[in-house]
Amino acid sequence: MNADIGAERDFQKAAFFDSAGDPTDSEVSRRSTSDINLDKDKSRSSPSGPPQKDALLRELFAFVANWAKRFYRGRQDLDRQKVVESVLREMLPDSSLPASSTITLPDQIHEFMINHLHQGLTLKELSEFLGYSEKYCSDFFILHMGEPFSVYLKGLRLQTAKRLLEHSEQNLTEIAHAIGFQDQFSFSHFFKKATGMSPRQFRDSFPKSGSQQ
Repeated sequence: MNADIGAERDFQKAAFFDSAGDPTDSEVSRRSTSDINLDKDKSRSSPSGPPQKDALLRELFAFVANWAKRFYRGRQDLDRQKVVESVLREMLPDSSLPASSTITLPDQIHEFMINHLHQGLTLKELSEFLGYSEKYCSDFFILHMGEPFSVYLKGLRLQTAKRLLEHSEQNLTEIAHAIGFQDQFSFSHFFKKATGMSPRQFRDSFPKSGSQQ
């Protein structure tokens, strides 16, 4: 009896989620629901035997395949990691899953760019990190970061260079490499065009450590 109640509850959950799919999946949903109904009827004849086990497995596979298709089709509107965590917490409420991260998607992108700045980060590398095509990633970046990738990258390089020039003892070549330039001359050209002064002039504008004000 308990097995029948559990199977009925699981069937209702699957039917609910299946009906929440997009209209293009309606045929698949009807076919999956029909299969589930047949399997459920078979399982009642043998509450604890193989037919019920097979029915539950078919029910699960039908639901998961349908859900996964909708999930990836609409991934531009989803933070997939958070969705998966929510599903796991719902299915395994007593498990010791790690606490869900509160870091936002823009924060994740910013952190990734900072950590890979020294490699001469490109939009292609970011698109591979996010799992999107390069073309889609360009629009996606503007939507979530508020400006084009090239503009945001330039701002990160300039901000990091200023911080290193003011607070570190690294020479210009080291700073150039730290923000993704191959040599000091490319870095100096970039910095002067952005600020109106050379990196050395910028560094010299700050009082040296230990000097009198």
